[in-house]
Amino acid sequence: MNSKAFREAVEAAKAELKAQKDNGGPVLHAPAPKVSHINVYAVVSPNGGQEIYGFNSNPLSTANDHGGNWIQCITFQIGYDSSHFGTLTGNKMTNNWSEPIDLDGDRVIDAFAHSWLYEAPSTGGQFVGTVYSINIPTQWTAWINVR
Repeated sequence: MNSKAFREAVEAAKAELKAQKDNGGPVLHAPAPKVSHINVYAVVSPNGGQEIYGFNSNPLSTANDHGGNWIQCITFQIGYDSSHFGTLTGNKMTNNWSEPIDLDGDRVIDAFAHSWLYEAPSTGGQFVGTVYSINIPTQWTAWINVR
């Protein structure tokens, strides 16, 4: 799921951050900003295909039936974490890749995408992505009910 569509969405997020900055909106400039946002970016499986929700929000549940031999969920977060994990119906998922993202072109990493993989037969359930902010003790979660 590290595809052209994903990279285009990263560019769209960068453009949105630039627009916020140009309009006087809040912009983080610290080299290690706290986590300020997390959402489910996408859900992928062989049965359900790709459902991409973008960088701002995600629905309460997937539209497609993602049962099958594996499920991949991707989270997007702004800010740095000290730890992160994903679960599907309480079962730990594997973080098979993470991608740092420079949203504003200043060569400072502002955000991250994390891929979570569950490699076992599944009928779905609730996916929960959790991060702990690196410089203040807060927990952030994003979730989606996977059909």
